[in-house]
Amino acid sequence: MATKIWAATVATISDKWSVANRWTPSAPVTNDQVIIGNTTQTGAFTVTEDVTLTIASLTMAGNHKSNQTTTLSITQPAALTVTGPINLGADSFINGAGTLVANGAISGAGTIIASNGGVLDIAGTGSIASGVVLDFDVSSSLASTLRLDLSGGVTSAANIKLNNASQVLDIGPSTNLTISVQETIAKGTLRLSGGTVTDALGLIVGGQGAAGNIVGHGTLAADVSSGGAKATVNSLTASGGTLEVTGALGQGLGGTLLGVIDSTTASTLKFDGTAVLAQPIVINNALQTLEIGAVGAVTMTGLELVTNGTIKMDGGSLTDTSGTIIDTAATLVGKGLVTASTPLSGDGTVKASGGTLELGSNLSSSTTTFDVDTASGSVLRIDGSVGALVTL
Repeated sequence: MATKIWAATVATISDKWSVANRWTPSAPVTNDQVIIGNTTQTGAFTVTEDVTLTIASLTMAGNHKSNQTTTLSITQPAALTVTGPINLGADSFINGAGTLVANGAISGAGTIIASNGGVLDIAGTGSIASGVVLDFDVSSSLASTLRLDLSGGVTSAANIKLNNASQVLDIGPSTNLTISVQETIAKGTLRLSGGTVTDALGLIVGGQGAAGNIVGHGTLAADVSSGGAKATVNSLTASGGTLEVTGALGQGLGGTLLGVIDSTTASTLKFDGTAVLAQPIVINNALQTLEIGAVGAVTMTGLELVTNGTIKMDGGSLTDTSGTIIDTAATLVGKGLVTASTPLSGDGTVKASGGTLELGSNLSSSTTTFDVDTASGSVLRIDGSVGALVTL
């Protein structure tokens, strides 16, 4: 293991990583410790990482006092793997569109920026500490993605700013992203690819005069509310699995926040807290499921017409003063409460399973099929009036 330093004996200069004579005493090889930049450098420069290599550690710094920055630009198809720590000093940047595998902690006061119209993939068993800033290129209108897939976790002390509608913050399946300020998803998309986003101060979807979107599958451990102008239509879309909201969901003071369930792949939108939806969720395909958790309380203000698919209740409550129609091939199944203020109708199936399913409302249809799961000690309780031709 040796230490290799960029441009240590000459004036700092931009170039490709693969140019051997830019390094002192020689170009990095496997398991070397790499140093790029220093706090007294006299110029700003960029090192373009164009080789696939595994190194032991990476230390970067810029001259913060003189605003002389140091940048490592990641490019495809090269992939840089760092088995140990990555320390990013002030005025040091990692940007581009390529792959950085970090198996140690990324720490310091530097910045990671998705740019160049591609995917900057930060993957591995490592972590990102809260001093590191996660950002997107503010000068670019290209469709850039910052993908975080670090099993050691990511902590951000600042709002992660998306600057245009084509930018995506992608949370991979092994990542728990914890944000310690209120996060606003505006002019872009937060995509969950199986990971978790935790924010004790909440997420605002929409803002800066534009719509925001959250899409995918994973866990939102946060209160979620709508932002932007009154006419802004924001979306929360379950796709590719279960998108679970463990906090409260509300409409906020800005635009509308729609609940959406993808009908092209098996998808579930699950609420474990209080959820207020200004419009009904379209459920017309067998692949779509709206799930209400054990303490979930979902309120909708528009007529919910379920022509196919499932409303699954795990013990919580469903309220829709405009009514809920369980129609055709649709199913309302589980345990919990359909409140008395919810007119219930349709010719689909209502099935108690796993406990007591209580219908506090009147059932106006005479063709609904009622069912009880006999294997789970289930009870179907009807508190309202029911049509005379109900099928049991």
